[in-house]
This record gives sequence, structure tokens and C-alpha cells, in this order.
Amino acid sequence: MNMDKREILIREAIKCFSEKGYYGVGLSELCARCGIPKGSFNYYFPKGKKQLVMETMEYCYHHMADHGFAEYFRQPTPYDAFCMMVDQLASSVRGHRYFDSLTMTMIAIESVYLDEQIQQMGKRSTGSNVGTGGMATKLTAAEF
Repeated sequence: MNMDKREILIREAIKCFSEKGYYGVGLSELCARCGIPKGSFNYYFPKGKKQLVMETMEYCYHHMADHGFAEYFRQPTPYDAFCMMVDQLASSVRGHRYFDSLTMTMIAIESVYLDEQIQQMGKRSTGSNVGTGGMATKLTAAEF
């Protein structure tokens, strides 16, 4: 499959955000992992890392919706959707794959600390309150 540089960056960002979270991913590292010069990153994502994370969330959402994960978005609360994701991830973890739901969950949890536009993207993608007052807040308040 021949992917353009933009898609290569988004797919590798999915892996990086899943592994390290938003703040743990540096653009230089991402570009090196993709074999793409930083100038190309700036061409495809002129608004920087913020634009990349938003487009990564959008990509993950559409990939999940197109591959039968729409059930997550029908859960009554973000916490219920997260629990469903965890159950599915636990049953599939042996494959050592990267999961769109994991990427979205990592970004959603960190969205409490990210800017309002990224929080709004999470809300739009999931149809619920991700970020302040949403999944991250419920997760931190949950008793495990």
C-alpha cells in the first residue's frame, strides 16, 4: 500500500501518542520515525502538533466507526465507553497492535491539560464530554 507522507505521519502519530501520550511525543522524533524531514511535517501540518493531534483523533474516530466500533459511541457515559474499550483491548493485547481507541483514550485523558479546541474535537468525535467534566474527570474520580 502506497501512503502519502501525511498519512504516514498520522499513522505513526497514532503509535507515538499511544506509547507516550501527547506531551511525550516530540516532532523531531516523529519525523525521524517516519523518515520525513521536519519541513515536510510543517508543510502537511502548518499549525503544528495541535493540528496533528486533532487530525489524528479524527482519523481514529473514522477508522473506529468504519470498523464496527460505533458501539463505543452509543454507551451512556464516556466511562462506560472506556470500560468497553479496556475489555476489548485486554482481550486483544497479545497481538501487540496499536488501537485507535487507545490513542483516543490517551488523548482524551490528557485533554484536561490541552487546549479547548482539542477538548472540543474530543467532544465532537465521541458525542460526549471528553476532557474537563468528561471521561478524564470520571476516570480520576472512579473507584477501582
